Amino acid sequence: MSISEQQRAAERYAIEGAEMDRLSEIVAMIPDVKPRLAMQALRQAIENGTHGAGSFDGRDRSLAWRDGWVQKTSPVGARVLVALFRDGKIKQNPPRSRDILGLETYSATETAFRSKVARKLADWEASEARLDEIAANPDLARPDEITAGLIDQIFLRRLGYGKFGSMRIGGLECHKQSTGAYLSNSGNTRYSGEVYCWWIDEDGNRRGQDKPETHPNRRNDPERNWGLGRE
Repeated sequence: MSISEQQRAAERYAIEGAEMDRLSEIVAMIPDVKPRLAMQALRQAIENGTHGAGSFDGRDRSLAWRDGWVQKTSPVGARVLVALFRDGKIKQNPPRSRDILGLETYSATETAFRSKVARKLADWEASEARLDEIAANPDLARPDEITAGLIDQIFLRRLGYGKFGSMRIGGLECHKQSTGAYLSNSGNTRYSGEVYCWWIDEDGNRRGQDKPETHPNRRNDPERNWGLGRE
């Protein structure tokens, strides 16, 4: 998989994740349960293909369980949790209430959830296709399409990472620039500069992002550089 394909796969993954919910909040819909054990049961069912997960492909698995700083799930995973609960695979503490109406109601929204994710992905893919089209021929861009984000993406697609300069897009003069690299307070770490993009519109006005003027740390600010210190 190329870098571009990896990036796009990551963006698709992020779009799906944005529509998912905290796993802890969904597990909390099961009464009298130990969350850690319920999560463990869900993971095992997904990995082993049991309790409705047997037909899951890679995407279904990622929609049912998503690792990260915050673990997430969706109605896809909730459907598995419901099956696990009904089969007695999720351990409860007394009084062991059987009321999981909230979880069942959430699970029943799976079709709507999948449709929402599909729409989001379709919109994103259409946007990506348009960016590819403009990158192949910048003259195809309409002036009203020009944004700082679009300029950044066209530079990336045509020139690659870390490339700056000027380019005509949609007949307008567009620029991608960087404030340049800077050092940490101690001088031990070097950071890349902040990127900003701007353009001159049809009326001759400067549009887009201004050059960042704030100093990132003391070392790079003469008024605050009283000596070396922490990063």
